[in-house]
Amino acid sequence: MNRTVNCRLGDLLISLSQAIDMMNSCLVGHHRRVAYMAYHLADTLQWSAEEKTDVLLAGLIHDIGALSLRDRLDIMQFESDFARLHCEAGYYLLRRFEPLQGVADIIRCHHHWWREVPAHLRENGAASDGYRGGQVLHLADRIDVLINRQENLISQEPEIARHISAEAGERFMPAAVAAFDTIRQYEFFWLYMSPYYIQGKIREYLADSAVTEIDLEQLLAFSEIFVNLIDFKSRFTATHTSGVSATAVALARLLGFEEDRLMLIRIAGNLHDIGKLTVPTEILEKPATLDYKEFSVIRGHTFYTFNILETLKLPWDIHKWASFHHERFKGTGYPFHVKEEELSLEAKIITLADVFTAIAEDRPYRPGMSREEADAVLESMVTEKRLDARLVEILRENYLYIDSARRAAQQAATRRYATFQDHLHALFPDEAAPPAGLAP
Repeated sequence: MNRTVNCRLGDLLISLSQAIDMMNSCLVGHHRRVAYMAYHLADTLQWSAEEKTDVLLAGLIHDIGALSLRDRLDIMQFESDFARLHCEAGYYLLRRFEPLQGVADIIRCHHHWWREVPAHLRENGAASDGYRGGQVLHLADRIDVLINRQENLISQEPEIARHISAEAGERFMPAAVAAFDTIRQYEFFWLYMSPYYIQGKIREYLADSAVTEIDLEQLLAFSEIFVNLIDFKSRFTATHTSGVSATAVALARLLGFEEDRLMLIRIAGNLHDIGKLTVPTEILEKPATLDYKEFSVIRGHTFYTFNILETLKLPWDIHKWASFHHERFKGTGYPFHVKEEELSLEAKIITLADVFTAIAEDRPYRPGMSREEADAVLESMVTEKRLDARLVEILRENYLYIDSARRAAQQAATRRYATFQDHLHALFPDEAAPPAGLAP
């Protein structure tokens, strides 16, 4: 199998940016606008191509650490009391993915005020450890918060400029404010922020950059970022994706899949619930049966998974493997109502992995099912033509092996979640919640 992925890092971040925007309606378009403005500010400052690319990429995902509703509402206020928490959380989520280490440093600094940057770095234009990129990103971010998207952008320019200039040297880096004073005078700067044009401009800037293509191992590592982004949204789902991915790989290994194909299955498992970022936390955490309107929201999440992944144009059908896990053989599933003959073996594996993990895992509001209870549920779903009979038989014959793989993955995910919460709580004891104490 060809291990080269026909996808560049910029394309992955555009996709991730789309997913982050879905976490709250007030964020729609925010990341693209901030990325666009930060790039223009860096260009006006005559930064290198690499520096401009890094600040553009950081802009696309700068609020990745805003996992709670309070975080997402707070970042859209100009005077933000809790901004540092989501900066550190974003850095934590990205820091181990080598191609994004520079981007992670910028995100970590993107709510530092200029007067808080160490004096020796201010004298050097803050050119160290992400501070300089963070200063430009901070300015672009706050400009966007000041924009009233219900009014003409050009007409708002004088008031926005007045507000920004008043904070130069205190909140904002003077050189960045001077760059803004130059670029704000050009009408195109504001007009290209229209949702009709901005995506094309960002892709144009990325096409001119030296952003490298991703190989299979890097795509897998990148998908792990999604795992934490999806699962850390709610303590009720904080280990689910890890369990699905491990279960799917265990099943595929028993079917004799080669290592590269196993890696693809793991990636699909990691990405299968991206669309749940569109689902409000109160629905995910409801301990009772969902009503019709609530379940209608749930029924849309795999549609969003499909479309987010389809934009990546990967050389395999990962977007279908990941997003068809609620389809059923008779076409009674959702959202596309595809039938058995349209479902690949990989999609059937992810479906079974999702069902098995959901019924076997512990949730804060109920324990996981016993082996006997799980067997009964799986058998009834085979009878109802909702699961593949051969795959269910393989799972039942190898129950201990597959369940052990699921448990080990979810225990590791629980530790990651607790470590993440511990890290934030140590830095921000008055803002971050302590670990939820999940039991795998």
